[in-house]
Amino acid sequence: MKFLKCLTAVALVLLLSTCSGEHPPSSIDPRTDFAESIHSLYVMIFWITLAILVLVWAVMAYVLVRFRARPDTPLPRQINGYMGMEIAWTILPV
Repeated sequence: MKFLKCLTAVALVLLLSTCSGEHPPSSIDPRTDFAESIHSLYVMIFWITLAILVLVWAVMAYVLVRFRARPDTPLPRQINGYMGMEIAWTILPV
């Protein structure tokens, strides 16, 4: 129990020590040219990944609406133990 209190105190001191100073470190407000280039790269990566996210959500929404289960639809043909398909599903992503 004493070890846990000591560990908590050390973690609290470390946390509070990073928040001090006139200009705390920030990745949102770059101060140098090098930091500005890193920040612009970060912003570009953010917008690219946001576009990919929106695209994935749109495709997923389409698939969920288009291929949803309906009460009158029979079950599709079940495939069990088809080795070629299992190998393809394993090798193609690699």
